[in-house]
Amino acid sequence: MAGAGGSPGERPAGGPAEGSEPGFALKLGSSGRDRDYLRIGAGVVAAVLIFGIALFSFTDLSAALLPMEDRYLEILLPRTEEGVHPVALNELTNLVEDNRISITGRMTNASLEPVENVVAVITARETTGRFPETIEVPVEPPLIEPGESGTFSVAVTLRQRPDTYTVRFRLQDGPFVPHSDERGFSIDFQQVPGPLAP
Repeated sequence: MAGAGGSPGERPAGGPAEGSEPGFALKLGSSGRDRDYLRIGAGVVAAVLIFGIALFSFTDLSAALLPMEDRYLEILLPRTEEGVHPVALNELTNLVEDNRISITGRMTNASLEPVENVVAVITARETTGRFPETIEVPVEPPLIEPGESGTFSVAVTLRQRPDTYTVRFRLQDGPFVPHSDERGFSIDFQQVPGPLAP
């Protein structure tokens, strides 16, 4: 005869089977706080991406972090006849007054195609040679057809009396453009009132 608790091996109807663990229920789903965190995280990621795109698009950071070698930029140079430089420097005058030098020049597009946004890169040095000053000035007009000329003008103030300077050309946001000097001059700085003899 079974006792009050029933015979051995018997369990109340509806109870868990023998050898099984007590049952439990797991409710899936995220709380409102979790959803808020997800929205905040997505907003932060989007803001960082937008800032990075703007930084690379409107600054020179990409060129600094990912510099291109000259041989890759040479494809941007205008085509020329064999043995001819794309740019010819035709005129160059300068005037020195105290520590200030004013430089004016004219160049010609000697290539076979129009060139745009040419920049004259002028580096001036004073008598000590310790504090060179480099200034970039656009050549006007911005578009120069083959055989046509452009001009540039700039004034540079140095710490000491100017001694020498150099002129180079490059395409805006591009490589330096080889040029030929068709003046055949040597610079010998003199003080005002007369300009330097070419």
